[in-house]
Amino acid sequence: MTAPPTAPDLDAALVHAPQTRARLREGVDRQGVRTIRARTGVPVVAAGARKLHSGRDPVGEAERYASDADLNDVDVIVLLGFGSGHVARALAQRTDAALICFEPRLDVLAEGVEHGDLPSTLLLVASPLELQAALHKILRPRKRGVVLRWPPCIRLDPDAHDEAIRVTREALSRAELCARTARLRASSWLHNYLTNLPHLAQDHALPQISDTLRDVPAIVVAAGPSLDRNLDELRRAEGRAVILAVNTAAGALAQAGITPDAVVCVESLDISAQLRDLDILSDTIGFLELTGHPSLWGLPFAAKVGMSVDTSSAANFSRLLHAKLRISAGFCVAHAATAIALRLGCPSITLVGSDLAFTDGRVYAGGTLFQGMRARFDGGLAHLSGLEAKRAIEASTPEVLGRLRTPEAHTIFEQPAWGGAGVVATSRDFMMFRDWYAWNATSIRDHGVRLFNATEGGMEIPGWESLALRSVLDAELPAPGAATTEPTRPSARLRAALTAPGFRRDELAAPLSAERRIVERALRELTRCRRLLGPGKDADLALPPKKARRVHAGIQRVRDALHQCFLAADAVHAPLDRLLDEDQFSTTDVIDALEPSLTEHRDELARTLQRIIPSQPELRKAS
Repeated sequence: MTAPPTAPDLDAALVHAPQTRARLREGVDRQGVRTIRARTGVPVVAAGARKLHSGRDPVGEAERYASDADLNDVDVIVLLGFGSGHVARALAQRTDAALICFEPRLDVLAEGVEHGDLPSTLLLVASPLELQAALHKILRPRKRGVVLRWPPCIRLDPDAHDEAIRVTREALSRAELCARTARLRASSWLHNYLTNLPHLAQDHALPQISDTLRDVPAIVVAAGPSLDRNLDELRRAEGRAVILAVNTAAGALAQAGITPDAVVCVESLDISAQLRDLDILSDTIGFLELTGHPSLWGLPFAAKVGMSVDTSSAANFSRLLHAKLRISAGFCVAHAATAIALRLGCPSITLVGSDLAFTDGRVYAGGTLFQGMRARFDGGLAHLSGLEAKRAIEASTPEVLGRLRTPEAHTIFEQPAWGGAGVVATSRDFMMFRDWYAWNATSIRDHGVRLFNATEGGMEIPGWESLALRSVLDAELPAPGAATTEPTRPSARLRAALTAPGFRRDELAAPLSAERRIVERALRELTRCRRLLGPGKDADLALPPKKARRVHAGIQRVRDALHQCFLAADAVHAPLDRLLDEDQFSTTDVIDALEPSLTEHRDELARTLQRIIPSQPELRKAS
């Protein structure tokens, strides 16, 4: 028998399950479970009269189960049922894949974790929400996942395990969607990032205003249909709460005579038409994503604040510039606005207009560019009409048209409604957005932040208190007159913190120059490898051993070099993905895929550097 886990080992396994960790620390009633000994002396959890492993040889049973599982090329395993952990340990001996074990019975989990060590690859979760959070963190695009069921545990709570299977399947589909999106948009993300990066030397950056509004509640305004009913209350909040509007909601607020403190934009498509003619921009700060469309940086905001959302590897490069330039912001612009409110240090965050549902057959609020969109329900589907404005934006970016189009129909799911008032019709994407709010609620509250969903319609969001906006404002806002003078308005306080550009030019140039030098080194290695290979696609098959070893070493040096380049990851993402989709490819194919992308990346780095510090002669030569 292996030793029980130490407290640090258990905490590491529960890293994505803070609520379960807290409940286990408090103590769990184990009256319904007990430990028995198998004939081999190994401990086994029993729940009532049911043993969760073999009474003869539980370890051998677990090893046979693990050996029968198809784990080829698997990156993530979701194991339903923990018991005494014998199956988890057997799986960990077979593979280095991440292993997430779902065990909804806390009495079983509390008993079972005492029966042996916990593998370093194991993550324990006890609720579908914790399972979602763990999968979101580790199930990256192109990773393959598999679900394994341990029947004795599943029989204890079949409904919970059915929900875990649904959550896992959705996460796998989501990862595949993210992979397809990254493949289609990686090159445009990288181009936009390098085009926009010089703005940080003349405009501003998110780290400059971190924690500047510790006494000001935040309201995140999305563009759902229920926004219409909250406009009067939002007028009451002006100047006393910081109002962060997503780009689509800005038009509705402007039409209602409400000036948000900031508009948040992350879209890589050209959505400037939504904002260009709004007269509120001159009094509003623009929070602009560095991979967003460059046209957004040309809009006449009172101030522009750059930030980097973790949707691409460019965000890792941003961390080199400043740790607080990057935010983790989920799947939509309202998530990014929520992350900004947390970064500003706001004591509470309130969601408005986050219906995440087809409220009364509508999709967007009045006054938005997409106010004419409607959903007609038929045959389990929501059929959308009024998509003309969506199609016009998609057509503005030809490389996306036809591949990332807004679908004309969505499968309908019924989910609990806001405030517990029945159910609403929603989509898989909306549920994904809801889940991000839900699984981040605990960590946000750990910062002492109060969370309210004041949408007054749409879908319930677990972990966020459903409360009418009027009630939230009565509780959260300072007394009238206490914070309404111009010097203390949230927007004025933010602008006062933006007294200088976000970065010095040399701070931007140094990591770009370092990446450019590494890319040049990788290109030289590829050239040497091509010379060693000689002509012919399959030249590597006929190489003498000595040359083959030199080519292999050269490709390894290219790989090592690219691991030091955060931006190059996006540059080579699409061509390497296309190559991996082929059944067979040679070393020459790899070089052919890498050389053009890295050459273009090197040249674009040089052009960006030239814009940042035009006087560098070596950059003028390179560009």
